[in-house]
Amino acid sequence: MKVQMTRVLRRSAITSAVASALAVLSTPVLAADWGGGRESYKDMSVPAAVPVPAPVPIPDFKPTWYFRFDAGLGVINDPTISDDEFVYGVDDGPGPITGPGDERFADSSWFNGDFNTFLTLGGGVGYYVGGGWRVDATIEKRSNEDGTVYGQDQYDTYAADTITGNYTIVDANTNGVADTQTRITVDESFKLDGTVWMANAYYDFGTVRGFTPYIGGGVGFVWNEIGRTRTQTSETCANEAVGPAGCETLATNGTYTGTSVTQSDTADRVTFAAAAMVGMSYDIDEITAVDVGYRYLYLQGTNAVLEINGEQTRLEIGDQNIHQVRAGLRFNVN
Repeated sequence: MKVQMTRVLRRSAITSAVASALAVLSTPVLAADWGGGRESYKDMSVPAAVPVPAPVPIPDFKPTWYFRFDAGLGVINDPTISDDEFVYGVDDGPGPITGPGDERFADSSWFNGDFNTFLTLGGGVGYYVGGGWRVDATIEKRSNEDGTVYGQDQYDTYAADTITGNYTIVDANTNGVADTQTRITVDESFKLDGTVWMANAYYDFGTVRGFTPYIGGGVGFVWNEIGRTRTQTSETCANEAVGPAGCETLATNGTYTGTSVTQSDTADRVTFAAAAMVGMSYDIDEITAVDVGYRYLYLQGTNAVLEINGEQTRLEIGDQNIHQVRAGLRFNVN
């Protein structure tokens, strides 16, 4: 009996606990029950939004100046080479009445130049003008060009008449045959060097994915440095002698006697230069760009003078036309 009552009491206690829990869960929960009498969350005011400042834009500074370094390699035409002002002898004179003898000049076949390739190395500084335009000034060292002058000529010896000044054949025995013959041998080497100074202007077309095509032109001058070393030998032989003492025209083993003169000198000449360019640059980053293009370069001819045996020899080197492929780097400066 006692045991049965105990079980009934336990069941009643469990039932009461469950009922109390359900009652609590079914009751509306108010903020006042949490906050000890404070107002409901529905009645609480929402604080005003705090404005967030907009990000400060980073200014995009376009470059104003740039430095450039370039190398160019191309082909050069064979300029004319001559020494037209140098008279090394006189012969075939028309006689004392009609005038002096014919002057003898170096033959064009004597001149040879090694004008095959043309290399330039240099740099410069430039300025972005705006609207697609930019300008720069450059200085470039040009490659050396070598050449030679070698030839030999033989002719009857003529002399100036003491009365008329006209040249006549030297014929002491008046037999109509020149007493002597003259042989001239010219052996010269020369080197052309220098620097090219240019002021250039370019127009850059629109940039697409870092690539910017451009065209340009420039004017300036080339500082030519010409070095010459010339040996000239003047010899004579007895024209009417026979045997070993005779000239080569009459005897195989003719004997010539004479002297040689060697003269060396250098000259600096400044001449005009002009250029036309077309190419494309590629922006590696905001500072560095690769520049590749074609350039036509015109260099005006130049000359250098030496004095041999009292006569001036003026070596003339004609205009040079160069076609180059150039590549380099440009570095922008803000």
